Amino acid sequence: LGYKLGKGGFNSVYELEKIELDESSPATEEQRQQRSVVKQNIERKLLAVKFLNESAMSNSNEFCNGAADLLLEAKYLSAISNHPHPSIISLHGVAAAGAAGFATGQMGGYFLIVDRLYDTLDKRIDIWKELRRRKLRHSSPANMKLLQAMFLQRLLVACDICGAIRHLHSLNIVFR
Repeated sequence: LGYKLGKGGFNSVYELEKIELDESSPATEEQRQQRSVVKQNIERKLLAVKFLNESAMSNSNEFCNGAADLLLEAKYLSAISNHPHPSIISLHGVAAAGAAGFATGQMGGYFLIVDRLYDTLDKRIDIWKELRRRKLRHSSPANMKLLQAMFLQRLLVACDICGAIRHLHSLNIVFR
């Protein structure tokens, strides 16, 4: 694992620096190609690993909720894996033990390998608010142009979100 990218209510997400794939086990040509893609994505720092965090592991109620949440996420990401969309993260792998990995009682007993995010909507909104606050102090033509560009960027992000939700709806998945 690389450095910690983020932490949610139940989960921690880390950069995936290296993974050891079992090359000795028999594999189909398709599986060998998938392994090759995973290796390339790791080398290019495009993947992250997500698992239950320490507080969820030590609290039985949080553990149950967090495990269910992570399993549900894997289920939905797996369901759409044959129908990728550029605005929806992809699932690249899960722990070999599957849900039984939770029985180890160890952090990382069950995990998801997903696309690494370099930006989130929350972070972008905070940046837009701060830039808007700074630029509105001085209403120069250059600042007004920047505000217009920011508005266009926000519209494009909204269109990306709408496209992702439309895609999910086309697969009979309702995102709440």
